[in-house]
Amino acid sequence: MDTDIWKPSIVGLDKEELSKLSLLCMRAELQSHYKLRRQDDPDWSKKGSEVWNITLTMLSEKQLKAKAAETHGLLAFVCEMLNKYKHRLSTSSNEQDQLFFDLARHAGHSALAFDAVMAKHGRDISAGIAGEMLMHYDRFIVLCNRAGYPLLPKAHLMYHCIQRAVFQGNPRTYTTYKDESYNGAIARVCRSVHRHNWAYCVYRKLQILEAVRADSQTGDGMDCSGGT
Repeated sequence: MDTDIWKPSIVGLDKEELSKLSLLCMRAELQSHYKLRRQDDPDWSKKGSEVWNITLTMLSEKQLKAKAAETHGLLAFVCEMLNKYKHRLSTSSNEQDQLFFDLARHAGHSALAFDAVMAKHGRDISAGIAGEMLMHYDRFIVLCNRAGYPLLPKAHLMYHCIQRAVFQGNPRTYTTYKDESYNGAIARVCRSVHRHNWAYCVYRKLQILEAVRADSQTGDGMDCSGGT
């Protein structure tokens, strides 16, 4: 946001106005990215978690404050923007900032490579595949640390997931908490109701969903996936 990538050419604006207009331009690029991704990736159109309300508060620190699935969806967008504007970022800043952008870009590529390896394989992970995952992830962590990004405890936890992948399987198949999928169901319910009676309809549909799931668990043969 501090660069001139999305900076408007209007003169006489104060810093707050410039930030708000730059944010609108960035939002437009993000929505365009989501639109193309929905067209090119059928799975993303069904399961992708998109960020619709990026605010200046979310961007006020080095790390973006978003949910895990939203952050995963933003990875490709961030890498796309770093590649798209790499020449401007590498020439319009001082040497330290140029190094930061280069480290961030390469870290993003490593993260995408790591994610691609996990997405390519099913539950069973061989020692060779686990080694490939470790190579990409370790490079990602080293580059992030060099760039000065804060590393959360979950970053260390992923090392253990990779280490145990040969025995416990692909981390994509078991490391998501059970309630995360329920959050997705709630999100779909919220998008399906009108704002006029939003609260009542959300709770009503969630009651129906719970009833369908309960019937499914008792062996009535009902499919709980249709509850939303």
